[in-house]
Amino acid sequence: MADDSARIMHGNWTLVFSSENASLGDLPRDSTVRLSMYPDFKCDFKIQFEKSLALKSLTAKSSYIVDSSPMTAGRVTIIYQDIVFDAFGFKSFPAGFFGILKGRAATIETVWFDGRLWFERGYTNDGFEYYNVYMKD
Repeated sequence: MADDSARIMHGNWTLVFSSENASLGDLPRDSTVRLSMYPDFKCDFKIQFEKSLALKSLTAKSSYIVDSSPMTAGRVTIIYQDIVFDAFGFKSFPAGFFGILKGRAATIETVWFDGRLWFERGYTNDGFEYYNVYMKD
């Protein structure tokens, strides 16, 4: 898919609902999960901590691929490149411990998308189906 076709995804998306605990429930109550999609197939997957005194955010600077094949149309694969964090006044500080994630991929299986809402379906390691809903800022 050309970047022109992926343009509708560009912008900031906030995870507003999840039927699965690992997406939102396991995070501190003041956490916000954001996905920022940019041109040239770049994106940031960020967890922000509003009330934390030390850690303010954790960001996976990534690239992405959009599948347009008939069987998996709309599947977005995010490949983590660099993990950085904002803490104690430091911005975009490299997170060495999270370097183990570099090159790993996460998949968003799009089940519905209208440019304002983005519904994702996934499966836990135990095989249970779950849904996430992102809303464009």
